[in-house]
Amino acid sequence: MKSRFAVRCVAPALIVLAIGAGAARADDLSGLTGRYAIGTGTNVAFSVAASVGPGISGRFTGFSGTIDFDPVHAERSSVTFDVNAASVTTGIALLDGVLRSDAAFNADAYPVISFRSTAVQRTGPASADIEGLMTLRGQTVPERFSVDLTGHGGDSAEFRVAGTLRRTAFGMTAGFPAFSDKVVLNLSVDGRRQSGARQDGGRQG
Repeated sequence: MKSRFAVRCVAPALIVLAIGAGAARADDLSGLTGRYAIGTGTNVAFSVAASVGPGISGRFTGFSGTIDFDPVHAERSSVTFDVNAASVTTGIALLDGVLRSDAAFNADAYPVISFRSTAVQRTGPASADIEGLMTLRGQTVPERFSVDLTGHGGDSAEFRVAGTLRRTAFGMTAGFPAFSDKVVLNLSVDGRRQSGARQDGGRQG
């Protein structure tokens, strides 16, 4: 009887402590609240699997954007992110040309790939899901990505962003189904606090 009573008493206490620890961690990060520019240390990588062979892996070297970051009230956070489609590189010049052509990104006609967040939902003390609209090749599609705060110091904050999208939703059908419809995205984002940014949830008057 005593052991069952102890379990009934201790278990709720542990749950309360766990919730409190998560809240405390978010409060500890409150000093990071503000607006960040996406810095040059950012890495935007993607991969597409193939039914035979190694598939395609590459990255984009041209990008810009801002992060309004509120680690205490995650729902107040927002992201804008623009990628220069012509900056795609795989290390293989011939393949880079194909990806820039109308067979893939059609960079001449649609030079910018954009993402605008519409909602942010906390999933842990230093993680969240971000929903938003991605525009690629003139098509706008809702997408969702997972985000983790991986480091911070001074006026910087680092994030890991991961997710997948269907390339055929954007009219990128070349090579399908030999090459997968699923594009895996992995980003390491280098956020640099903007000079004069207010620390009130990233909003500026």
